[in-house]
Amino acid sequence: MEQPEITVYGAPWCPDCRQSKQFLGEQRIRFNWVNIDDDEEGRNKVQELNDVKQIIPTIVFEDGSILVEPSNADLAAKLGINHKAKRAKAIERSLSASATVGPCLEFNSPLGALSLLASGFFTQTKKNDQQSTLKWP
Repeated sequence: MEQPEITVYGAPWCPDCRQSKQFLGEQRIRFNWVNIDDDEEGRNKVQELNDVKQIIPTIVFEDGSILVEPSNADLAAKLGINHKAKRAKAIERSLSASATVGPCLEFNSPLGALSLLASGFFTQTKKNDQQSTLKWP
């Protein structure tokens, strides 16, 4: 079986590490995971790559390049993935282009409405195929 070309150095308690691992998994990109809490050699490698600092996640690619504490956008760019386009299409399918919240707030972007939905403070109701309304529970 072919070995992954990416190595992610991190720790299970690190939210940024979990985010990077989740992103790579969602994109179906194989990677080696090195838990620096349990792997002294891995911890030393992270410190070597980061001027003796223990900054995680540190992600090493086959070409020798590294990303330290990357965002999903940074990872997508490095891997040549058009991540935002996929996400925008999914959002457009789930929300209309304009969502009204309460008597005076209107979001002309599905991203604004989605962030409110994701927060769990609002629920979405569809009036018709053209309009979605977010309501306070």
